[in-house]
Amino acid sequence: MLQQHQQQQHQGLQQTLQQTLQVSQAQAQAIAQAQAALQHQVAQSIQQQQQTLQEHIQAVQQQQIQAALQRQSATLQELQQQAQQQALQQATVNKARMPRSRPYNKPRGRMTAYAFFVQTCREEHKKKYPDVSVIFAAFSKKCAERWNTMSEKEKQRFHEMAEQDKHRFDLEMQNYVPPKDMKVRGRKRQQYERP
Repeated sequence: MLQQHQQQQHQGLQQTLQQTLQVSQAQAQAIAQAQAALQHQVAQSIQQQQQTLQEHIQAVQQQQIQAALQRQSATLQELQQQAQQQALQQATVNKARMPRSRPYNKPRGRMTAYAFFVQTCREEHKKKYPDVSVIFAAFSKKCAERWNTMSEKEKQRFHEMAEQDKHRFDLEMQNYVPPKDMKVRGRKRQQYERP
């Protein structure tokens, strides 16, 4: 009977142990599930925070880009206004100057090859951009750069035009008689008397 009682106690202990093990396994599973759920929630909140942060960074960058563009456009407008004012000042200065007087029947002066080249460039520019006003200083600088990079073969036609104009000028000057009341420009040579 003692043996039966011990066996029953032993079985009871085993059952209690099994139940305790089952309960602890269930608790462990519940803890693992809770940890997995917590990790999932943490990962989601981190993703949301990263997305919010990226959106905020993009918004700030767009604001900075827009501010920079506005500053650049304001600077560009100021530069355009300055250029217009300089052009107006230059125009008033040019109007104020009196042109040199030339006798009505004196032949037009001869032109150099470079002058023909600049004239051709100006005509081409007027054809391409008829409404754009030309700033002479910048235009002549570009013409000079282009002239310096041209080969002699390209310059040849302008030299020929200059030769033809020189021939025309020489012919017209042969028939030219200056008016008597017109002053001759240039310095008079001093005549020295011999002692």
